[in-house]
Amino acid sequence: MAEKMITLGKKNTEASKRQALAYLFVRIPCCLPESGILTCTTQRPQEMLPKLFGPLRERYANRPGGYTRVLRIEPIKEDQAASAILELVDGPKDMRFALTAKTIATVRQNGHKINDMTAANIAKVTNFRKDADQELEEMVQKFERMAAEGEEENVEVKKRRV
Repeated sequence: MAEKMITLGKKNTEASKRQALAYLFVRIPCCLPESGILTCTTQRPQEMLPKLFGPLRERYANRPGGYTRVLRIEPIKEDQAASAILELVDGPKDMRFALTAKTIATVRQNGHKINDMTAANIAKVTNFRKDADQELEEMVQKFERMAAEGEEENVEVKKRRV
């Protein structure tokens, strides 16, 4: 659904705005004391449309498709069901971008050469991003500073009951 919404945002026509509004119009259950559960509507689509036809349309204007990425993560729930994160690529919180920068920083720190897999990831994360080389270098330097200062992020993961 996210891919289709961004494609509608890129078209930027009145018809595409109506189609996006139809997808975004959300119905959520409301509980009324006397009659039980009733379906109520919200006006949240009016808040989401400007973002879809504004910053998201501009971010993906030159990208032919593939706006999302699925990252598989460890199961969070006790039933060990598969878990994943759906993220927008080339965004400010792009996980692959950060992991590639961390890999480059580690490779530089150890004095190794960049291997083929890392080179392919660099090409992927910098392909459609504006000022990508500069942003990547800044993030690599940030990870290098963190490693030099001893701020390696060793966070203990505590499982929580969901």
